[in-house]
Amino acid sequence: MVQVEVSRDLQIRTWVENQLCMENDLMPGAFPMTQQLINRQGNLCGTLYCLHGPRSVRLVAVHDTQSDRILTYDFQGSRTGDYAAQSIVDGCSDLINSVDSSFAAATILQSS
Repeated sequence: MVQVEVSRDLQIRTWVENQLCMENDLMPGAFPMTQQLINRQGNLCGTLYCLHGPRSVRLVAVHDTQSDRILTYDFQGSRTGDYAAQSIVDGCSDLINSVDSSFAAATILQSS
């Protein structure tokens, strides 16, 4: 297995996309996701993630950097989850490394 260093932000973004898709029965990667930094009085306090689903549905997650929590919301704006970001990052590294390894193997096969 190839070990790949992945930034914490990318780990959180990947987890958020997968979680929003899982909660709403969507296929990860099938819909675009945007992110926007949230500032309070000029200081970074979080990141807003928005998955742009089918039929103009928007699914949202907020990473509150002060409490290091990730809050997920459904298309009606109701909170569907509250997660500790650090436990997500700790559990996500193995998944991302295995996905990156599969991608690297596929790339090597295609270039042969």
